Amino acid sequence: MSDEQIIVTLKKVGIVREERIYAKQNDEQIDLIKQIFEDVMLVFENGATCVYPEAIYQKYQGELAEKMQIYEAEFLGNILIEMSAGKLRKKKTFLCLTDRQADLDRDVLEVLKKSPIPMTYEDIQEVMWYIPLDKIKHVLVVTKSIVQVEQETYFYSMNLPISQEEITEVNWLIRQALENRSYITDVELRQLIDDNCH
Repeated sequence: MSDEQIIVTLKKVGIVREERIYAKQNDEQIDLIKQIFEDVMLVFENGATCVYPEAIYQKYQGELAEKMQIYEAEFLGNILIEMSAGKLRKKKTFLCLTDRQADLDRDVLEVLKKSPIPMTYEDIQEVMWYIPLDKIKHVLVVTKSIVQVEQETYFYSMNLPISQEEITEVNWLIRQALENRSYITDVELRQLIDDNCH
C-alpha cells in the first residue's frame, strides 16, 4: 500500500484529532472520558468559574495514561472542550464556561467562606482538586480577608465568631502590651488572648 492508502485506511478505522490519527475508543475509554467530563461540569454547576486541565489531568493521570494513552494536560483540555459542545472555552491556562466570567480569587474565597473552621492546604486542595495548589496559595496570600492562622492554615476573617465587646477587649490588651515596647509577636499575642479572654 502507498502512504496515501495507509492514511485513508487509518482514517476509516481511527479518529482524527489535531492532525493525528488515534485508535477508536472502546467502551471503557468512553466511560472514563465521560466521567471526567461529568466531574468537570459538576464543578461548574457547584459554582466554580474555572478549572485547570493540569489539575484535572493530575487527578486522572494513571487511568488516562493506561486506558487512553493520554500523557498531557493540554490534550485532555482540548477533548473536554470538544465534548462540551460550545459550553467550555480555553482562556490562558484554564477552562471556563463561555457564559461565565472566570474569577479564581472569588472561587477560593467562597470555599473559605463556607468553612467555619480554618482550612489547611490539604483541606482546600481536597475541595478544589481542579485548581493547582500553587494557584490556590497565591490567592491565599494576596486576599486581605483571608488570614493565615497557623503554618499552611488559613481562615476567612469574617467567619471569626467574635463580638464587638471581645474585639474591644483584645484591642485594649494589645495597647497594654505595647505600652512598654514597640512590638508583640503572634505567639505572645495568642498567649495574651488565651490568658485574658475566656
